[in-house]
Amino acid sequence: MVGLRRGTFRAPASTAVRQAAEAWIAGARDRSIRARGGDIYKPSAIASYESALNVPSIRSGTVRRSILEWFGAAKLSEITRLDLQDVADRMLADGLSPSTIRNRLMPLRAVFRRAVARGELAINPTSGLELPAVRAQRERIAAPSEVGRLLAALPEPTGRSGRRPHTQGSGEENCPGSRGRMLTSSADGLPSGGHGT
Repeated sequence: MVGLRRGTFRAPASTAVRQAAEAWIAGARDRSIRARGGDIYKPSAIASYESALNVPSIRSGTVRRSILEWFGAAKLSEITRLDLQDVADRMLADGLSPSTIRNRLMPLRAVFRRAVARGELAINPTSGLELPAVRAQRERIAAPSEVGRLLAALPEPTGRSGRRPHTQGSGEENCPGSRGRMLTSSADGLPSGGHGT
């Protein structure tokens, strides 16, 4: 009775996860389902969601199963936050990156958010999941002692000049926007224009 008074009691949703996901994808394609801000979903986003639902990501013994293979036959109302957290933890333990885990679960978030908005569910089980942090990879600048080794690892050049780019202080440097000219250092250390061949 308390759930009824608070508006959190609902009859269990009888829609299967696979059925709800397929309906969500179709609705996003025909533009009847929109993103949070009311914008339409871009075709690339829809394709990404569809792929995320179907890519084998969750290890079960020696086999990987997709989100839809894992949850597809279950009813929306049967899926708990614990079920989803277990899957997220399992994907992390299997070595999937934090961003991949988020991307795999993103379509389920959209499906469950829509079910709650339509009154089919009272609670969104994707809310409050503890997912690994996605951190931007920072570019690393090579130390001067590493430059020679890194340049040696590059494939031989195939350009017109046949020259490999030189490191700073070598006398010649390729300069963006120089249109094929080589810049050489004059005696005072300032660049002077020369023509590369």
